[in-house]
Amino acid sequence: MSNLSEPVDREAALAVNALTQLCVVRAWLATLLTQTLQGEATIKYRIASLEQEAQGLRTQLDHQTTPAIESLRQSIHSVDEAIRRRRDEAHSAVTTQPSQMETEREKPVESSSQGRRSGRRKDG
Repeated sequence: MSNLSEPVDREAALAVNALTQLCVVRAWLATLLTQTLQGEATIKYRIASLEQEAQGLRTQLDHQTTPAIESLRQSIHSVDEAIRRRRDEAHSAVTTQPSQMETEREKPVESSSQGRRSGRRKDG
């Protein structure tokens, strides 16, 4: 009978061994699940913290850069206006200068000494 009980004992031992290994795998999977859930919670907490920080940075950006950007735009507009005025003045000077030159050409030419004398005579 010892021969007959030996295969049963062997099968029982193999079954117990397989069951033990399955229990170990299950425990390992449960540990892995716990660590994954903890990691997920940590990551979600960190994401929330980063989103809050990002919102704070957006607010800071809006409060600091928006006025600066608007001020720079106004400054550029002012400089553009000054450039336009100077350009228009220069353009006006160039367009009126030839007509002044034509008017001066039409005047009779006096020598410089005669012009001085005639000016003195009128004053005196």
